[in-house]
Amino acid sequence: MKKMFKIIPVILALLIVGCGVAETNPSGGSKRIEISFDFTRMSTQATNQIAIWVEDASGQIIKNIYISDFTAKRRGYERREDALMHWVTAKNPAMLSDSELDAISSATLQSGAHSFIWDLTDDTGRPCPDGKYTINLEGTLYWSSNILFTGEIDLPGVSPGEIDVQTNRSEPDHSENDNMIQNVRMTACD
Repeated sequence: MKKMFKIIPVILALLIVGCGVAETNPSGGSKRIEISFDFTRMSTQATNQIAIWVEDASGQIIKNIYISDFTAKRRGYERREDALMHWVTAKNPAMLSDSELDAISSATLQSGAHSFIWDLTDDTGRPCPDGKYTINLEGTLYWSSNILFTGEIDLPGVSPGEIDVQTNRSEPDHSENDNMIQNVRMTACD
């Protein structure tokens, strides 16, 4: 019974992290953006690579949220030029040290529902200044077939709710691994 009482506060804390409950933002806008999607891990080679990042109005990456280990830490972009080509072009990882790449990469996702949070800060943890930002979710579906989901916000005071998500396919007629990333949502949360 003691163990159960220790677990309950942890569960309650995890529930509060979602979009539903948060402290008040003095500017009256949202305090974070949730990026959620369903991922199905593919069995073919040259696939399963994902990157999530935020760019400012000039196209500079200000926050890396998630980058697949193969492409970043293991420098897979050197062996497969098509792997996460939008992120590679924007970030130029060849200019980063191994420790910098290690800090922004994570293991390849398992199949299932996934959710990532952007807390409206940059890579150094500082709050982002007012301006326009683009949230990017890229997936390498199969070799040179990539998909890019983008959502735009304007700080400060982005209103809570769904953000319009645009989809761009590098090879619209290529259907291999078409269902790798589905049900993409970007939501501004209080």
